[in-house]
Amino acid sequence: MSESIRIAISGGGMAGASLLHALIKYPHLDVHIFESAAEFKEAGAAVGVARNGLAALNLISASASQCLERAGAVPQRGVRFMLAQGEGRNSMIDEARDEDGQPLTSIVHRAAFLRELLNGVPPERLHASKRLEGVKRAGDGDGPVTLHFTDGTTHE
Repeated sequence: MSESIRIAISGGGMAGASLLHALIKYPHLDVHIFESAAEFKEAGAAVGVARNGLAALNLISASASQCLERAGAVPQRGVRFMLAQGEGRNSMIDEARDEDGQPLTSIVHRAAFLRELLNGVPPERLHASKRLEGVKRAGDGDGPVTLHFTDGTTHE
């Protein structure tokens, strides 16, 4: 394949960074990620990655799953669901435990996980302070797509 496929990801949070992590390993893909904030960072503290999310990370690549470990994720082998408000407040409504030795969820700090997902990405692929304003396709809908940002810059 002589021509690379250009891909733009709008949103530099955990979902966008996970997609970048999945695609950047393919040399025929020219992947760039755009974040509206001044830097790539996550708001909030910890996030729980449930079993289906852990499986999805493994499908992306072993390295995506290893990002959790490097970020200091703590595997949880049991989970309780409790009501926080309203009728029945503080009562447990469900409980699950692992039966196969695999964690039900892993708790990880958002910023640490994002940092690991973006670790090693060439800086020219990371674009901060880029709030997407619009997308336009040239020609009769078969031309290249151009991203327009609120700072007046574009990316094709």
